[in-house]
Amino acid sequence: MALSLLSPQLLRPTCLVAVLSIFALAACQPAGSAPAAGAKKKPPASVEVMPVRTGELQSGFATLGTLRANESLALRPEVAGRVTALGFKEGAAVRRGQLMVQLDDSLARAELNQAQANRKLAEADLGRARSLVVPGLIAVNEVERLQAQAAVARAAVDKAQSALSKTRLLAPFDGRAGLRQFSPGELVQPGQALVTLVSLSPMKLDVAVPEREASSLRVGQSVKATIPALNNLAVTGQVQALEPALDGAARAQQVRVLVGNPAGKLQPGLSAQVRFLQDAPRQVLLVPDQAIVPQGGRQVVYRLQGEEAVLTPVGVGERQNGFSEIVSGLKAGDVVVVSGQNKLPKPSQKVRAVPYVDAAPTAGR
Repeated sequence: MALSLLSPQLLRPTCLVAVLSIFALAACQPAGSAPAAGAKKKPPASVEVMPVRTGELQSGFATLGTLRANESLALRPEVAGRVTALGFKEGAAVRRGQLMVQLDDSLARAELNQAQANRKLAEADLGRARSLVVPGLIAVNEVERLQAQAAVARAAVDKAQSALSKTRLLAPFDGRAGLRQFSPGELVQPGQALVTLVSLSPMKLDVAVPEREASSLRVGQSVKATIPALNNLAVTGQVQALEPALDGAARAQQVRVLVGNPAGKLQPGLSAQVRFLQDAPRQVLLVPDQAIVPQGGRQVVYRLQGEEAVLTPVGVGERQNGFSEIVSGLKAGDVVVVSGQNKLPKPSQKVRAVPYVDAAPTAGR
């Protein structure tokens, strides 16, 4: 509206000030206006970075297993008898051949003494008869009968000695005794479980290996295992034996591994995370798993180039202990973004790099 067209009423001082204020407000509207002078530029995104490292990696595959005692049995008598003595303490170590339980052997000893006396008499009769053969004072068939009697007497002694030995229950291997299930003086029966005996060093580790990995197994193959229930205690061992046939239902092969138990911490029944090692260790390039970002069906990292983070496709190999093997796209000494990738919407963007402070374990262990 031209000022000359305003009516005289609008030209009064008060009205003129109001009209000019309206024009001034309209001129300050943001539509189509340029940004205010002196506006601050957005600072670069802050990201955490670390250099690509070279480390040792050994190929293999992982699965789960269960620890078992190397040897385990329930000590059971073969004959009935009254317990007269104990040769062990509950929970204590025992040696092979150590007396565990002594049964009443008075009757067995008497029978052995009787058998030995009969053998002595039979052998004496046989000796006298042989001395009479040459003069012809005794028939040959009589000598043969006495020979048979002497043989029966010797067999009776062996039988009595065997019966006597069954009254002494001995430890068949080195191990540790469990809790006894009887009392001294108790009359125990044949086959009754008296006490459990286990051998815990070394330990057996039974593993079901998926059929796709079964072809790579071999006796003597190195194995590493961790025990979650024991704060991820690490143990090593070797494959001892392979089940000849695969389990058709589970599609797996049963494998038995022997692992050491020097500290005695391992117990039967504990679960283990098992890694079967293949080939020899090799030197590879490694980056933390979190540095790798899946994007459009490929794996990428942000590589630091000067002051910019540049999107870089990479080839990824095996992953172990929080680190990934890089087979292509990077070289030793390159620096990659480990944290803050979500702040980088562009393929190349200026950043403020901060060293990565998380102390990750060494890869390939």
